[in-house]
Amino acid sequence: MARIRLTLLGGFQMRVDDRLVDLPMKKGQALLAYLSIPVGKLHLRDKLGALLWGEVSEPAARAALRQALFVLRRLLGEPSPLRLQDETVALDGDLAAIDVNEFEDCADGGTRTRLERAAALYRGELLEGLALVEPGFEEWLVGERRRLRERAVGTLDKLLALQREAGQLETAVETALRLVTLDPVQEHAHRTLMRLHAQLGRRPAALRQYQICVSALQRELRAEPAAETKALYREILQRRLSAQHPPSSEPPVAADSFAQHEGPARAAPGSEWPMVGRAQALGQLRDALQTAWSGRARLASVIGEAGIGKSRLVAELGAEALAVGGRVLAGHCHESEQVLAFAPWIEALRGGLLVDHVTSLPPACRTELGRLLPEIADEPVASTSDGAAQLFEAVADLVDRAASARPVLLLLEDVHWADDMSLRLLAFIGRRLTSARMLIVVTAREEDLPHATALRRAVEELAAQGRLVRCPLGPLGRDETRRLARTLVTSSEADRLDEPLWRASEGNPFMIVEMVRAHRAGLAAGDPALSIPERVRKLLAIRIERLSDRAQRLAALAAVIGRPFPWTLLQRAAGFDEAETAEIVEELVRRRILLFEGESLQFTHDHVRQVVDRDIFPARRIVLHRRVAETLEQIYADQLDAHAFALGMHYRQGEMWAKAVHYLQRAARQASLRYAHREAVACYEQALTGRARIPDRGSMRKKRPASGSGAPMRST
Repeated sequence: MARIRLTLLGGFQMRVDDRLVDLPMKKGQALLAYLSIPVGKLHLRDKLGALLWGEVSEPAARAALRQALFVLRRLLGEPSPLRLQDETVALDGDLAAIDVNEFEDCADGGTRTRLERAAALYRGELLEGLALVEPGFEEWLVGERRRLRERAVGTLDKLLALQREAGQLETAVETALRLVTLDPVQEHAHRTLMRLHAQLGRRPAALRQYQICVSALQRELRAEPAAETKALYREILQRRLSAQHPPSSEPPVAADSFAQHEGPARAAPGSEWPMVGRAQALGQLRDALQTAWSGRARLASVIGEAGIGKSRLVAELGAEALAVGGRVLAGHCHESEQVLAFAPWIEALRGGLLVDHVTSLPPACRTELGRLLPEIADEPVASTSDGAAQLFEAVADLVDRAASARPVLLLLEDVHWADDMSLRLLAFIGRRLTSARMLIVVTAREEDLPHATALRRAVEELAAQGRLVRCPLGPLGRDETRRLARTLVTSSEADRLDEPLWRASEGNPFMIVEMVRAHRAGLAAGDPALSIPERVRKLLAIRIERLSDRAQRLAALAAVIGRPFPWTLLQRAAGFDEAETAEIVEELVRRRILLFEGESLQFTHDHVRQVVDRDIFPARRIVLHRRVAETLEQIYADQLDAHAFALGMHYRQGEMWAKAVHYLQRAARQASLRYAHREAVACYEQALTGRARIPDRGSMRKKRPASGSGAPMRST
């Protein structure tokens, strides 16, 4: 029976007689690993000395080897697995069990059980984390790591096929995820993951996997996805892959549990690039999350300039919250909807499926929530003269019940654009739910804070209670900028771009990524160290100009819509059929203009939307707004009140004044029902402005020419 067990995959660990033994000597670890692969092989002392002490003389190397072997024999005890005979050294396979050898043995097997064991044994690279400045050993280690990684990829590939044949779709997803993590350019594995997600009813995850595939191929190979991958993406866009199995439900987690829990991860737009240099901020948010999970609610603010990585940071936190069994609610504020009361809360409550908990609420609470979510109201909600306190209480009760079932992470992004009622509700929830298992994270642009008086007041009120975690995000440092660049281009390219990138971006991650992307696409001419952000805008404009004509037209329509929008709205407003729209959207996603966030499409960054929007001719913009409004009317014919504000604003921008007035008045009435009186006044004011633009029919009749002076003007 083996006396010692060596774990070499994923690091170094040694057990002697089932006791964990620490071996601090890096060269001792390297020596044991070299003797283990393969175990039992005889090695000449001179070769071992040159391998691990190649920079010293041969006598000194032999002396160092003798000392290392002496230390190892003492640690390993008797009977020793080390076999020292004259000029050779070996490791006795009868006394030593090596995970690498077991991994390779199981990988040779063709059964699912043996392949699953091999996959479990491959925990990471050989001697992961070990670095020795010894050229001979380094060359051996790099070669072995590559060989074992290729074996692991082959093993996972075989296992994935067997799991799919057996109908083990959830397990197959885990295997496929390991496969694309191990080898990001395994395009067939990305396709398999897309199919699996679609079959399990996770269409957003399938669409997101395509975006991951696009990024990996561009980063590693400067290549685009194969035609088969693009076709599959378009097929999923059109929902042709039916769900063969219902999506798995996520079980609740105990309040004090922070164990790993598998669940789908929600990705924000910023997550398209790797997160670099945010360890401190992420650590603060993790601590706040763990505190909140224990039943002490917390609020965290993430403040920084546009493009600094706020969304990327909270996306990482959201993925971790889901991984430990939490529920993530996300609402976004938009510049064009600052007057729209409760917009981010409505998005968060709907997207987080909190309507599941509505049935357990008292009837009075359900009635109040019907003001925000008309679809859950038992009957039309009547207007009252009461304040918003009852509505606030109803929302708090709903969120509290949801947090009791599963801890809640509530993300409210870009709150510098939030309306007053949303901010008042934020402050109320923060005061009311002090013992809920909930963390609220708000993000805001630093440059817009001076004008966000209501936001500052709400945040400071909660800060006074001692439950606010402040996470200011500043630019990346020079070294961090270099590290981010090296995740996007080869080392030699990064070396050449280091100084220009640092001067031009000043550490802004979005600008770094866009400039590197432009460089790789051949869009950046000469030294990229030009003015920012105008330089970035120019690079984005060039990228957009390289789109096909159809893609440019669809991007312009998306820019007019503005906020995240459903696929159906884009397709119908564009007037394309489903197949054609799917093809164009695939191009926009592949070119990183649009991405899927859940079931909605949106721009990868608001800077991209602004560049597209700026180049739309005014007359064309009017036509596009009309198309969007008319399509909204068709899609939501039975929910017009819920979309009255968007309809009113699009008709207003489309200069169809009568319809604009009609819908803005409806929006004002709906705002009154939500106690959003300021919003109601703003909608009425917009309606009055629109009414003034409607031609007066009486005055037109007075201006008719006298009989005989020409053809009479036809009455409208």
